[in-house]
Order: sequence, then C-alpha cells, then structure tokens
Amino acid sequence: MGAGLALLGPPIMTALFIGWILYHLIIKKDAKKYRNDILGGLMFISVWAVIYFVFIK
Repeated sequence: MGAGLALLGPPIMTALFIGWILYHLIIKKDAKKYRNDILGGLMFISVWAVIYFVFIK
C-alpha cells in the first residue's frame, strides 16, 4: 500500500503545480509576480524527472 502511494505522489504534485501555474497565467494574470517560484518549481520537477528516468527505471 505504501509503495503505491509513493508512486502516485509525484504525478499528483506535478499536476497540482501545473494547475497552479495555469491559474496564475490564465485567471489571475499575475504570473510575472511568481516568476521565481515557477522557474524554481520547473527546475525541481526537471531534476527529479531526470533522476527517475535515468537512475531508477
């Protein structure tokens, strides 16, 4: 049971982050205010994707 949740966590968190970005881009139109947060989050997701696909799979 715990391993299943560990596999579901990253995709769910990534989807929530993309939803947050889209909310600020489309609805609030204040994405420039959160530029550093968006870039930091995208870098974090990118690094973990590389680690996952290169080293774990």
